Amino acid sequence: MVNNGSGKTPVYHSSSNIMEFENSIKNYFELNSIRPYLISQLKNNNYDLVIDLHRDSAKRDISTLKYNNETYGKLYFVVGEDNPNYSSNKTLANNISTKLNELIPGISRGVIGKKGDHVDSIYNQDLSKNMVLIELGGIENTQDEINRTISVLSKAISVVLQ
Repeated sequence: MVNNGSGKTPVYHSSSNIMEFENSIKNYFELNSIRPYLISQLKNNNYDLVIDLHRDSAKRDISTLKYNNETYGKLYFVVGEDNPNYSSNKTLANNISTKLNELIPGISRGVIGKKGDHVDSIYNQDLSKNMVLIELGGIENTQDEINRTISVLSKAISVVLQ
């Protein structure tokens, strides 16, 4: 979340980035009985859900949804098709995406599978069968829009896991 001083939207910044939402994510997820976990714990523990959170590079017209006079940052899920957990990762992502769109129609842009040349196609999803990679909002979404989306995301995940 950096100011636009040059007429171009800044995307990368060492301290003003998606991590600004760390407390918001923790609070909303704890409100819905979900606790964030460190990836380093994956080798020794089993978790219900592991989230790899990213910010999409899409412009505002693609990354923003207006619903009931509020705006939200749209999100979508990426599943690496060349990882051994592809099927379970995709099912979990589809379930969360469906629940999101039941709560706020159109907030999820769906699930995208990726494989082939010049594509990661695993995205660390080989580490857990319960892992989702989420592209949350875009480079032009506001902090308020992302916070509203995180609130809906945490509710959707809570319902799916229960």
